Amino acid sequence: MAADKLKIMVDKMKDKSNKFNKLRRKYIEEIIIPLSDFKKEMDGIWTGEACEAFEERMKKHSNDLEKIAEIIDEVSMNIKNVAEDFDGVDNKIANKIKNSF
Repeated sequence: MAADKLKIMVDKMKDKSNKFNKLRRKYIEEIIIPLSDFKKEMDGIWTGEACEAFEERMKKHSNDLEKIAEIIDEVSMNIKNVAEDFDGVDNKIANKIKNSF
């Protein structure tokens, strides 16, 4: 696409944002929640230094996984905001053109 052209399909951008929201929900349901449940299931079954090291490692990974969920959410919101901003600017320009004659 040439640098002097701009085209954004607002509806498609909003659809992509919705897909990212669904991806985030799926990610949480299929990865984060089961890992949290697994850790809870291990409580009382396993103790000792190895268990503590494992729990520490799981906590770090849980934090990383939650950060990924936040990034997915941020991308979704950015896509939606771009679509809404462009739609708003396009409407303002159209109104200026309509009212200029």
